[in-house]
Amino acid sequence: MPFPNGNTALKRSRFLNNFAWWLNHFWPMPKHPNLIGVQGNRDIILAVNARGYLLNFPKSNARTVLEIDGGGFLPEFAGAFNLVKPAIIVDYLTQYKETQSAITTLFVPFSIAQSLGWEAADIIADFSISLVPDQPWEANSDQKVDGTATPSWVRRLLVALPVIFGQILIFAVPLLVYGPYSFILGELSLLLAGIFLAVLWNITKVCGWLKGLLIGLVIGVFAGGVFLLTSIPLDVLLRLIVGFILCSVWLGWVYEGLRPA
Repeated sequence: MPFPNGNTALKRSRFLNNFAWWLNHFWPMPKHPNLIGVQGNRDIILAVNARGYLLNFPKSNARTVLEIDGGGFLPEFAGAFNLVKPAIIVDYLTQYKETQSAITTLFVPFSIAQSLGWEAADIIADFSISLVPDQPWEANSDQKVDGTATPSWVRRLLVALPVIFGQILIFAVPLLVYGPYSFILGELSLLLAGIFLAVLWNITKVCGWLKGLLIGLVIGVFAGGVFLLTSIPLDVLLRLIVGFILCSVWLGWVYEGLRPA
């Protein structure tokens, strides 16, 4: 069988990269944070450590790429859920600035800048901030950072929906093994837990799974008290509450992102 020509291999590579990028919407795909580039570059561009994102990241010898920990999620998700820590970025920049006195510009994805409260021309660790699209391979120079345009809970909900959908697909087969009744209750619990957790994510500063536990307990008990007034059987109600709490804990862990092994 003949080997594929260069164009076929390139198309296949692009397809796989695009597939990885779409898959990254549904599940975190982390890699080790890193600083990649040619010594002496004047510019640094900020990127998150999501494999599907970095596979499509434009390669350039003119800029150094700072791959920062975003839980393995795309910039939109990492920004909406505040997964990128500014102190880590400043620490990287301070160390790099000591050896590269000519560097002047830090390019930051829109969603990350919005979550950090950074705007164009701000000075961070002696770097001037310049804003770029969340997907820098998309030429969209008109995109702007506007913290008042969309409420933060709406942005979290929008980026969380693909993750919730991914979890629903993952658990579909295991839940079906226990019958259609368990399937309906389990999938409903995942959907409701994912929505409530995304909306209320910033209500406390604790870690993700503990945040899920607290939110799951409060909403589960409150909803249970309300449904006690209805004709729903007690065993069904208890299953739904316990399922909701477990799903909240699980999604709290997922929403916080993963760290590479």
